[in-house]
Amino acid sequence: MPSLPVRLGLFYSAIFIGLGASAPYIPIWFAERGLSGAQIGLILSAPMMARMITAPAIGVWADSFALRRTPLILMGAVAAACYVLLAAPFGFLWWFVVWFVAASALSTVSPLTDVIALARARRDGFNYGWPRGIGSAAYILANVAAGALVTRGSPDLVLIWIIVSAGLAAVSARVLLPPDPVREEGGRASLAERLAGLR
Repeated sequence: MPSLPVRLGLFYSAIFIGLGASAPYIPIWFAERGLSGAQIGLILSAPMMARMITAPAIGVWADSFALRRTPLILMGAVAAACYVLLAAPFGFLWWFVVWFVAASALSTVSPLTDVIALARARRDGFNYGWPRGIGSAAYILANVAAGALVTRGSPDLVLIWIIVSAGLAAVSARVLLPPDPVREEGGRASLAERLAGLR
């Protein structure tokens, strides 16, 4: 088994290879399905505009688990399932809702991983920047590779790419992340404790 910094870097990579493909190229996939620029912009911007609400809410939910990696497994699985559902040709409203759920889930995985990585960096004495840097490099490589695929093939390859990467993130969270508890003394935090953490 690789060292923890390497495992964290590999997990960041699993997250960012999907984001590196979806961020620049999913608009092409939507455009091929007949959506206008305004519709595509609304689909892509809605999760970002709602993040001030969804991110804290997901954070409170994530703190309800005994282990920090458990919600990351679930969010990767939810994102992968939503990306599969995105292939259904039900039109703008369907795509809006499905993308909103997938993007909201996946965008929260990285900051929740930061909680694990920063705590472990302090405890184990490694530089947090190394695993995070591996993920950033994976983002750039995915950006270039996905661009080459879209140039030579169908935009459907982008959707396949992000489905696989989200599934990989879910599996990697179970395999690569340490079983660190949410609470040092073990157990689950109460709702009152989780809400107090937001203050």
